[in-house]
Amino acid sequence: MLIKWIECQVPENRKKAFSHAQCAWKAIRDVEGLFGQWGGWNVRHPTQAGILALWRDFTSYDAFMSQVHDSIFHGIKQEQTYERLSVTLLEAVPPLSGERGALRRALSSRWISVSDIPPERVDSFIGEPPSDRHTAENLDGDMAALFMGRALNGPDRFLLFTLWRNRPDLESVRDCLLFRLQEEWLV
Repeated sequence: MLIKWIECQVPENRKKAFSHAQCAWKAIRDVEGLFGQWGGWNVRHPTQAGILALWRDFTSYDAFMSQVHDSIFHGIKQEQTYERLSVTLLEAVPPLSGERGALRRALSSRWISVSDIPPERVDSFIGEPPSDRHTAENLDGDMAALFMGRALNGPDRFLLFTLWRNRPDLESVRDCLLFRLQEEWLV
């Protein structure tokens, strides 16, 4: 599975336009290989948007980028709605054998926390056997899904994405980015 993480800095006076543009991405709902896309505003930095997209593999993502992405992006003039954008592509670690169940649970989420995980601590987040960490029985009652990815570009960088049904205790996610997901951005 391929994970795409997008962070955008959006001026306060363009947040409404940015949000409207995000709604237009529903057009990709049936694109081959897209499992889902979530996004929202950072609780601590309200002019930062975060968008998480899950793809079956790099081949389907690459086909989307070369055949669909630009016509939507330029058609809605989204480049005019933000100041800065960064994209991180990640390979799911471990490859999730039960990813469909995790994706179904993720649809019920309303919050997402994102954490950088030092490479030397990755094993402690994965657990043994690897897929057990992602089963519903091993998730806290408020956690809807958990995904970890290794960045495809640059040095070893791992991100942990936790999707929550209810707002997590701020102390428990103090070292994370925390986003309130916007239901209208769900793809």
